[in-house]
Amino acid sequence: MGGIASIFIEKTLLRSLPSNVLQVHLLSSAVFAVIFAAAQAIALRHYLSVWLWIFATSAGWLAANSVSGAWINHISSIATSLNKTLSFREMVFFGALSTIAYILSGIWLGFLQWLVLRRYTTGAWWWSFLPSISYCSVSILVWLFSQVQFLIPEPNRPEILYLSGQLFTAIILGVIPAIGFCRLKIKFQRSK
Repeated sequence: MGGIASIFIEKTLLRSLPSNVLQVHLLSSAVFAVIFAAAQAIALRHYLSVWLWIFATSAGWLAANSVSGAWINHISSIATSLNKTLSFREMVFFGALSTIAYILSGIWLGFLQWLVLRRYTTGAWWWSFLPSISYCSVSILVWLFSQVQFLIPEPNRPEILYLSGQLFTAIILGVIPAIGFCRLKIKFQRSK
């Protein structure tokens, strides 16, 4: 739902406000973050404070996106400042750096969520790294899509890749935290 809402906001607002791309992107990211956090909070409402979870997850999502975006832009500016056409090895190197920055930015989301979780359970320190695992899985999926994109007919390729990427990203961002929550729930029940 968050992905659909953020895509709708970006497409609608960019038509009417094309000069405010950064502000539109920030707004759509914030809407996504709140919907993403609220969806998780609904499932967790019996175990922790819904409002704390929504706040921590939304702030963590926005921090992670801002940090990864800043690093990716910085890495891209370094790559373009070389004033030459990048070789394949250089493109792979800068692409890998961007991917690592994206994966590591998940620690912000995990850390802010952990600040809420630690009030309700013990030994959940590993949660700080769980979003990074999700982001790594998304990165692997994007790479796999890039390897098989030639199988999709050329006219429909961008839309199919984009929408399938969004779908599988949503699944990954739902399933991996769900597995983590199940582990915390089992641990919580055993400690009672």
